[in-house]
Amino acid sequence: MTQPLMISDLVNDFQKKFLMEKITKIKSTASKGKFTEATNFIKNLTISASSTGLYDVNGVALSTVNIVGTDNYAYSNAIELSPKSIDHILTAICEGCTMEVLLQVSPDGTNWVDCKMADGTTNCSVDCTSATGDCSTKVLDVQLLQYARVKVGNAGSSGGTCTIKMNFTLN
Repeated sequence: MTQPLMISDLVNDFQKKFLMEKITKIKSTASKGKFTEATNFIKNLTISASSTGLYDVNGVALSTVNIVGTDNYAYSNAIELSPKSIDHILTAICEGCTMEVLLQVSPDGTNWVDCKMADGTTNCSVDCTSATGDCSTKVLDVQLLQYARVKVGNAGSSGGTCTIKMNFTLN
C-alpha cells in the first residue's frame, strides 16, 4: 500500500511554513463565504514528440507538437481569471515524466510575459522531475493579470502524463 504524500516530503522548512500560512489563510477565507476553485490549463497531456491539445506562441492550435528535448516548447490555451481570484497556486500533477512548466500572464490575451514572483527575478514555474515527485506546486506571491497560460516543454523523454492547473480562492 502506498503511503500518502505529505507536504513535508515536497518542500523545505521555509516553503513548508509559507505553504502552511497560505493553507491557513485559505481555510479562514473559506469559512467567511469565500470559495476555493481550480481551473485546468492542461488535462492529461501525454508527453511525446507528437503531443496534442497544445498551441503555438500566438495561440494557434497545433495538430501535434514535439515538447521533448531542449528548447521544444508549446503553450496551453489561455484562460481568463476572475478579478475576484486571490491566493493562486500553480500545480502540475505529472506521472512518469520530466517537464518544465512556466506561467505566463497578459493584460489582453495577446501580449504575454513570463510571470515573476514578488522578488522580480524568480519565475512563476514548476519543474516536474523524479526529484520533486509526481506533484509540483508553486504558491504565487503576486497579483496576476487578467489572462494566464502555461508554457510547457523541455521534457526529458516521451511517455508519462501531466495535468496542470491553477488553484485559487474567489474573494
